[in-house]
Amino acid sequence: MLESYDNFLGHKVLAVFRCGSSIYGLNQENSDNDLTVILDGYNSRDVIKEDGIDYFVFGKETYKDLLALNIPGASYSKIWIDNVTLIKDNLLYLDSEYKQEFEKVINVNWNLIFKKWLELNICYFKARLYPDCLNKSLYHIYRLHSIVELYEKEGKFLSHFNKEDFDLALDFKSNESNRKSHYLRMKKILDELEDKLWAL
Repeated sequence: MLESYDNFLGHKVLAVFRCGSSIYGLNQENSDNDLTVILDGYNSRDVIKEDGIDYFVFGKETYKDLLALNIPGASYSKIWIDNVTLIKDNLLYLDSEYKQEFEKVINVNWNLIFKKWLELNICYFKARLYPDCLNKSLYHIYRLHSIVELYEKEGKFLSHFNKEDFDLALDFKSNESNRKSHYLRMKKILDELEDKLWAL
C-alpha cells in the first residue's frame, strides 16, 4: 500500500519508521512488518493490515497527543510509546519541513510522564494476562520489567532489554506450547511493578 513516500490514504506523508518486534530483535519468519506512518491533515489513528505489513497510522496532532498521553484509555499505542527511544535507528522517511517539529515531539520528558505511563502499562497487561490464553504480545511484560529496572538504577528511560528478560521474551513469543509456564512469572512482575508504582 505504501508504494512511495509521496502520500498515503490521500494525505501527505510526514514520517515513516519501523516499530514492533523487529526493532527489539524478536521478529520471526512469520512476523508481520510493522510501520508507523504520520500523516498531515489526518485526524485519526488507525491500524491497517495489508500484504504482511501492519501500518499504525496517525495524524501529526494525534501523534503529538499520544506521546503526551493525552489520548483517553489504555490503548496499545499509549503502552508502547517507548518506541520513540528507537526511532532514530528505525526511521525510514522524514519530511524535511516536518523535521524540526518531529524532533521536538519525540523528545519526551519521561520524568514527567513515567508514573502515568507505568500505571497504564500495568493496567493494560493485567487486564490481558489470563493463565489459559496468553497472547504473544504479552512478551512486552518482560520488556517493561527491563525498562523499569534500568530507570530505577540509572534514572535513564531507554527501550532496554536485559539478557534474561530478552531470552524469556524470545521463548514466550516463539514457543506457543510453552507460554503457560510464563504466567506466574509475568504475574509476579506486574504485581511487583504495581508495588513500585505506589511507592513513586
